[in-house]
Amino acid sequence: MGLLLMHRVYPSMRQRTLRRIFISTLLSTALGVGTSVLPAQAAPTAPSTEATPTAPHATQTPSVPSEASSAATPEVSASPSQEEGTAPSTQSRRVARSTAASEILLEPQRNTTQVRVRLGDDAAADIADTIDTVHVQATMNYRGKVTREIDKKIPLAQVQEGNYFLDFGTFGKFTVELSTEKNGSLVRRFPKQTVGVTADSYNIAPVSATLPVAMFSLNLWGENSVRKTGPVIAMFERPNAYDWGALPGPAGPEYGVYALPYLTERENAFQPGGFDEASQQFRNCIDIVADYVRDLRELDPSSAFHLYSVDMFPNMVQKVIYANRIPQDHYTINLITDGAYSYVKFADLYQGSNPKGTHGRLVREWKEMKEHAYANGRADTKASDQGSTVDYLWALVDSEPNAHWWLARPKLLSTSGDGNAFATQVQKSPKVRGINISQLLSANIKPSKEATEQFKALYNFNDGYFSAAEHEGKDVLLLLGTIHPNEQGFEDYARFTKSYYGDRYAYYYKGHPATPTEMSIPKQEQLKRLGMEDVDASIAAELILFFNPGIDIAGYQSSTFESTQAGRSKGVFNYTKGEAMAKADSPYRDLDFWIVPIDRAWDQLKRLCPGGHSCYQVEFSEEITAREGYTHALWDATESVIVYYKKQGDRFEKLRSQDAIGEKSSVEPGEYFIKSALADHLVLDIPGASRDDGANVQLWDANRSDAQKWRVSYDSQGFATITNVASGKVLDAQWASSRPGTNVDQWSSNGTLAQKWRITAGDQGRVKIVSALDSAIVLDVAAANASAGANVGLWNANGSDAQAFSFIPTQPKVSSAGQADIVPGYYELASVVDAMKGIDLKDFALNNGARLQLWGSSKTDNQIWKISREPDGFYRLVNTWSNKSLDSTDGTPIPGTELQLWDTDTSNMNQKWVIFSVTGGAYMLRNVGTGLVVNLRWGQARDGMAIDGYLPNGTTAQQWRLNPVQGPQEILDQWAKEYRNEVPDGEYQIRPVAAPNNRVEVQWASRDAGARVWSYQSNGSAAQKWRISRDDKGYVTLTNVASGKVLDVFAAWKNWPARVNQQPSNASLAQKWVIQDRGGHKVLISALSPMLVLDLEGGRSQNETTVHLYQDNGSSAQRFDFLK
Repeated sequence: MGLLLMHRVYPSMRQRTLRRIFISTLLSTALGVGTSVLPAQAAPTAPSTEATPTAPHATQTPSVPSEASSAATPEVSASPSQEEGTAPSTQSRRVARSTAASEILLEPQRNTTQVRVRLGDDAAADIADTIDTVHVQATMNYRGKVTREIDKKIPLAQVQEGNYFLDFGTFGKFTVELSTEKNGSLVRRFPKQTVGVTADSYNIAPVSATLPVAMFSLNLWGENSVRKTGPVIAMFERPNAYDWGALPGPAGPEYGVYALPYLTERENAFQPGGFDEASQQFRNCIDIVADYVRDLRELDPSSAFHLYSVDMFPNMVQKVIYANRIPQDHYTINLITDGAYSYVKFADLYQGSNPKGTHGRLVREWKEMKEHAYANGRADTKASDQGSTVDYLWALVDSEPNAHWWLARPKLLSTSGDGNAFATQVQKSPKVRGINISQLLSANIKPSKEATEQFKALYNFNDGYFSAAEHEGKDVLLLLGTIHPNEQGFEDYARFTKSYYGDRYAYYYKGHPATPTEMSIPKQEQLKRLGMEDVDASIAAELILFFNPGIDIAGYQSSTFESTQAGRSKGVFNYTKGEAMAKADSPYRDLDFWIVPIDRAWDQLKRLCPGGHSCYQVEFSEEITAREGYTHALWDATESVIVYYKKQGDRFEKLRSQDAIGEKSSVEPGEYFIKSALADHLVLDIPGASRDDGANVQLWDANRSDAQKWRVSYDSQGFATITNVASGKVLDAQWASSRPGTNVDQWSSNGTLAQKWRITAGDQGRVKIVSALDSAIVLDVAAANASAGANVGLWNANGSDAQAFSFIPTQPKVSSAGQADIVPGYYELASVVDAMKGIDLKDFALNNGARLQLWGSSKTDNQIWKISREPDGFYRLVNTWSNKSLDSTDGTPIPGTELQLWDTDTSNMNQKWVIFSVTGGAYMLRNVGTGLVVNLRWGQARDGMAIDGYLPNGTTAQQWRLNPVQGPQEILDQWAKEYRNEVPDGEYQIRPVAAPNNRVEVQWASRDAGARVWSYQSNGSAAQKWRISRDDKGYVTLTNVASGKVLDVFAAWKNWPARVNQQPSNASLAQKWVIQDRGGHKVLISALSPMLVLDLEGGRSQNETTVHLYQDNGSSAQRFDFLK
């Protein structure tokens, strides 16, 4: 798909033409480069130019980097470009002579993405008699991949006017092919040319994390907008947070913002689901940024570059600036804080009594790496590595004349070994800039309605996040999460917070941008239990607070606490009051409460927590103590009780207790299989489907019998009764004992606590089954025995897999509501774990029950899926090779069973799917019949790894990119049209290239239907002659002259080698072909598949060699000549 092209007629341009690229048959390449450089942002030594550059002489040609400039050192400035009116260089004169007969000119408009298209001064006066259209086809290519594409047909009359401007959409190097047409027919095609769309200076912004992007993006507007110095080229680590279609364009004195052009539009916007995967993707793209800058510099060595990067990535400077040998006065560097990491890293680097000595060493080492990069044109191994260069973040800034360090709170820099003397010196350095997000919002965004709208559009900001609270007349308390694996105890923290503040607030949750809620079903279920609304994790919390100044916050430690108004921060999780008060400028001082797990509590308080219970220490502010009397609380999350204490010396005096919000069951009433976390195939089972009281409970291989089905119901206190479907008896602690080791059996229901259970959430979407007899005692598989027949009893809770279970609905309830809107069409299903691999039909099997695997992307038919939406709202996926539907094998809801393909059955729920958007353009596919999702087994992206159905767990193993592709029939139809005249209608002999003395003929000159086709020595007989004819789409039919029957793929069979014979004409795809030219010979492609071609068996030249259908492999056995 090409970029959107805009036809603009400009009476005048802000920046006039500085380069003309002349297109002619005589010119093979031309580079559009510039001559002037705007002052670098923080570079007083940078050369200055006039605001509006002067247009060069008409015959001036682009300059190219000399050998000297390509080997420049930091001390060498770029040579000044040739001024208007000066004598052109030898190269310039040579190119000027070659373009003297030009007809059409492309003129890139300096500092814009517009390219003027006009007729040359020497174009023929009667040109309109020979052409009526100019066709411009331009591509930007990186490593063999087209990343930007332009295809525009321009009426000649508009070109003749001389003011037609074509928007190339971005800056950089384009390969352009011009052609002219008359009445839709090609008149002339010009050689491909290189056109450079260039600027005086560029802002290169590969920025990671959320806080740094917020700091940078807030400088895209305002009086000191970075866009006033040049176009912005952006690449962000968490791209799904932003609307890449809403990047601000050029306006007035401000340039536009453009996604990194060497990534496709889809790649720029794609975010892997996992935190580590997203981080690695960003690191992998650093070289791409460096290559892009290299090519911009080749187009124009005089351009300046302003690099914005996060302080965790000093290697970015080595690769992007130094290795590209950009002169000292042609670049600036701005390192942006990553948040708390910056201060922690600084204190760690400069610990000890001599931080100045440490700094001197780091500066020397950094300069050595810099010199090496300039001398060799590449960064060495250490300088290229992010982890190895992070120690040099301040050494880098301090040693560079035009570098700055952006910090939210410079005063947090510390060097304890010298009493903070060195840190204070750094804080006062003019190279350190204090950046306050709230101030930037107030200064750059709030004053302008247009800037506010553009900023919100870029961030997909939703003004209605808290409309429900407003409707209910409640205040908002926003709980700040962190990366999901680090949210231990969140549900307990949240229950305390809700219990403490009660109905005063409506409660919302905002997760960490690296692990958005939408990609985690367990987190979604947790928030549902807590009755909390989710707020888009991709939006920086600071921005939410700015546009919603009346909300309060609590949660895990976050830089957001630094941006709240006085009195709006309420509580912090996993942080003690003592830790908060240790620093005078800590943002966690003026809170209501501090809460930590009991193992971090005062020893006297620890002893008050009942054995086996989950308890927490809560400390309160002086203001609350003065008002309420208590200093501490013990939050018993197991019993859902808050006990308030007043600390007096070493004693804790109990004041009162409060019943808190209980932990809701994570399992709805219904019928389930109860699967052990020890193995996917093991479930709770009554041996022999016994109906006897006292029958044992064990683990057994899942067989989906009633003896393995359990019905869950709840009483008014929230206790569950778990009833076996086969016997009607309930899960029971033998003899009503809660002692560890007690056996569990089934018994007639009697309503005692021995038959009551609490089903509470664990990690990874699993649960534990807690006895009502004792909240510290849980259901347990004896000795963690992961085999059929393992006994089930009670034991002290220990968090092991032997005590973790999954409740799998026997009749899943999967709704079509909330699905992604997938355009019907053809797709490749690429794994988020490795985007270069996708779901593949194993061995091209055509049988029912064929299995699927992960395999490297080949775009072959067995990897292409036709996705359609059915009347009931569910989706169907059909493999284009087998024409069979994706099917959840045997309809089993037990996880781990490989998925299969099966004949399409529109009533079979195992072939219906819901498709949900999860993150960054990825999707989760869930089966309607089983509730299982399409899963890459073990999350391992190896060729041949099985694709199975599994319980939703939010991992990247269950996330897939739906990459639109052409369907096989679409490809064939296109080829049939494109190559319809490759061989004119008529009679031909078909000569195999691998057997030039032979011809393709019907075996034994037979006239029978089904007679085979082979290769035989040329004899001029009618059996070796074939008549070519075409249908209205351009498909070829080959009719044997002797028999009158046509070349046919027997039974339309596609598994190669497939038999080719002659049959009476029936107009089926098995009898249609596309004849394509390859290297002067012809290939006969079957209309059954674009990957199947006519093939001479083994490429043998002997008589009677079979001609059959085979996979296209490019060999001479698949090349033929048509002899009239």
